Amino acid sequence: MIQLVFLLEERSARAMIEGLLPTVIPYNKRESIEFKFIVFEGKQDLDKHLKRKLDNYQVPYARFIVLRDQDSSDCRQLKDKLLSECSRSKATKYIVRIACRELESWYFGDLEAVKSAFPEFKPTRRLGTIKNPDMIDKPSKVLMEATKGLYQKISGSRAIGPYLNPASNNSPSFKAFLNGINKALD
Repeated sequence: MIQLVFLLEERSARAMIEGLLPTVIPYNKRESIEFKFIVFEGKQDLDKHLKRKLDNYQVPYARFIVLRDQDSSDCRQLKDKLLSECSRSKATKYIVRIACRELESWYFGDLEAVKSAFPEFKPTRRLGTIKNPDMIDKPSKVLMEATKGLYQKISGSRAIGPYLNPASNNSPSFKAFLNGINKALD
């Protein structure tokens, strides 16, 4: 039995991951995996309490995936900081992943998923030609505008998550996150 524990900055990440997991974890493998979520109250809460949460987690077969938005931070420095916190904890199996810039960048990596969740979504020509969605500045704001306010962080993430296609998503940080899940399960 494996317990895969996601330590997340916000509830919208949980909503998306819960919809995504059935598409990325084969059905026959799901029976031997228990999924848990620890959701923090934002990035400062995660940064402040990450080590303590890892230290106090008592399941010996737990494997941890820490996910945090990059926002305006330097990606490498942020990841190194979080890895340092994890290494100072009692946890031995952990992976840190950064959503570059925000979780919503991942949604722009798969515009078909956004269209499926929000049929009203009409990407502008500029959005349809983005090669690296991780470079969009304030993607949550852009997504709210592109859906005419229908996208809201938690309900929107819950709606889009099941439609995300790992094979066609062109967000590098989304691919790194999926790689992290596979690595955690090996």
